Amino acid sequence: MKQTIVACALLLMLTAPVLSASSPNFSDKFRQWKADAECGDARAQYFLGLAFVIGRGTYPNYTTALMWFTIAAARGEPNAVASRERIARRMKADQRRISERMARDWLRTHRAAKC
Repeated sequence: MKQTIVACALLLMLTAPVLSASSPNFSDKFRQWKADAECGDARAQYFLGLAFVIGRGTYPNYTTALMWFTIAAARGEPNAVASRERIARRMKADQRRISERMARDWLRTHRAAKC
């Protein structure tokens, strides 16, 4: 438990400039990450996962966060692998299965996304 808290704190410190709650345009950032994520940008997919974990620009949703981390990891984002594993440990098996199915469906329908 203590390791999870330390890991989450470290993750938030590293991403604070990007995920700053004081940013007046955070909802704009969220919309931009969403658009970029839909176009296949792995880094945007990772940041979208973080936004869903901490509830910045959206409601917290671990199932959706895990989906985006899984997609980002599949697209080669190195930070997404560890984030995916940390979030998956907090979830029930049925939530993980739903998230995995969502990620598979997304990857199948966005194979050649070009924006």
